[in-house]
Amino acid sequence: MVRLSRAAAAIGAKRPSRALADLDYVDARLGDERTVAMLKWPHATAEHVARAYRLITSGLRASANRELARFDSEAQAIDARRAILEERLRETERPELEREEMLALAQLALNASQRHDTRAAGDWLGRALARADQLRARANGVSDKEQLDVLRLAAELTVSMRATLVADLPRRLAAASAELSSRREPSLLSYERWFEIYAPLVSSPSAVPQAR
Repeated sequence: MVRLSRAAAAIGAKRPSRALADLDYVDARLGDERTVAMLKWPHATAEHVARAYRLITSGLRASANRELARFDSEAQAIDARRAILEERLRETERPELEREEMLALAQLALNASQRHDTRAAGDWLGRALARADQLRARANGVSDKEQLDVLRLAAELTVSMRATLVADLPRRLAAASAELSSRREPSLLSYERWFEIYAPLVSSPSAVPQAR
């Protein structure tokens, strides 16, 4: 769709309002049964194609609203994306879909922190980390960078919000540090260092001094 490409370009050009106008048009078209019936990809039903487009539009809508500091609207768009991914996972448990959902949950946690919603941040982080656990179990206990990014985000938000968002976060950081130490991969050294810094801070987040 031309409008979808134009919306993506508008976001890249820092014109989020223009992007939202195009996305509104696309979403309206995706809500029209006649338009959906004309959508065709090889080996995919029209409904599956429409759902793929909705996944793209929700991601772009989240980015546009974030640029405009409309964090409530951003949360709605991210959650719409998460719901689509969850629907697809009910049909097929593909690791790439699980990873995308994990990242969407992490984005919702970050958004909640921007809205100063401590409870929501903790809830979304808990769900993101649970998904990371499932992915790590599938990989025989080996964490990838995206899973480590989610863990680092949990530590960052715990410190910045000065609240216990994930009850077992100290244990998780210790386990990740032990794993990284045994793997000794140069590309993961920065994670190991960050976890060493965060470990004492997340144990008593309320005692962390506020930045001035």
